[in-house]
Amino acid sequence: MLSKFQVKFIKSLHQKKARNSTHQFIVEGEKNVNELLQSDLVVNFMFALPEWLHNNSAKIEKPAELIEVNEKELIQVSTQVTPNKVLAVVEMPKYGISH
Repeated sequence: MLSKFQVKFIKSLHQKKARNSTHQFIVEGEKNVNELLQSDLVVNFMFALPEWLHNNSAKIEKPAELIEVNEKELIQVSTQVTPNKVLAVVEMPKYGISH
């Protein structure tokens, strides 16, 4: 279940200003999150429907916090008109310029 704080925080990441200030962004959808789990990016939170968690539990190692949600909660925080089964909050990669 999502707390009010989590809902507010995820919705804030819909805005560029919040993404830049927190250095985090949202990844939505099964395909995108599966690719994310194979990357080196740091996953802070993952919100998923029970069926997605059950089918993908072997792949999930990275999330700092894994939260099971229902469809209504996922719709509430999604940027998509018809949300998929999973949403992740990810750290922006830090790229530096070396000389």
